[in-house]
Amino acid sequence: MPGKEVIMNLEKYVHAKIRKDFSGDSLYRDFTGKNSLQELTRADIEAYQLFMFRRMIDYAVQKSSFYQKRYANLKKVKSLADIASVPLTEAEDLRQSPYDMLCIGMGDIARTFSHTTTGTTTGEPKRIFFAHSDADIIRIG
Repeated sequence: MPGKEVIMNLEKYVHAKIRKDFSGDSLYRDFTGKNSLQELTRADIEAYQLFMFRRMIDYAVQKSSFYQKRYANLKKVKSLADIASVPLTEAEDLRQSPYDMLCIGMGDIARTFSHTTTGTTTGEPKRIFFAHSDADIIRIG
């Protein structure tokens, strides 16, 4: 049954990724409060998701003037359920302040994608920027 095989491979990948990050990242180990990860539980996976989400938010706030302002008063996300209260980035944000969202320097931009959707009143495209590593991963252009 190919579907089940894909699920098992994904599960193995996720478990391997979490274990690798656990062994190589003291901040993650401290976050879990554990000395080792033997059998991964659902709680372990959710803890990893929460840790990575918080790390991503911290990174965006440190690197992007847009997210510094957007998340200036954001309460600490203590659970996966708290993620629902985090303000999302809207299409209008992409149109109005694409450069403020950058988390990399202008010189590190490999590609810019401009997207105009039908039904917009401004006619201004949304700009999305890709670093060299992004472009390599998604093989654009």
